[in-house]
Amino acid sequence: MNMPLSQQAGYYCDVCDCTLKDSASYLDHINGKWHNRALGMTMRVEKSTVDQVSAGSCLWQHLCSSTSRTAVADAGYAREAR
Repeated sequence: MNMPLSQQAGYYCDVCDCTLKDSASYLDHINGKWHNRALGMTMRVEKSTVDQVSAGSCLWQHLCSSTSRTAVADAGYAREAR
């Protein structure tokens, strides 16, 4: 009797329609090339210009010199949200 992959024991990836035996292999899979390609992601990184790096550096220097560490944490969150 053949069971569907989604009902077999282990971790199931519905994006790739595959079952993995343990959590370590599941983590390797979701961070892997084939899973990310199935999601439409590429592993290419956009190159930054000197002006972009300089502007980011000035922003962090300004935030780090302020007395509030919360401002630095909030700025980091804002950059990740972009």
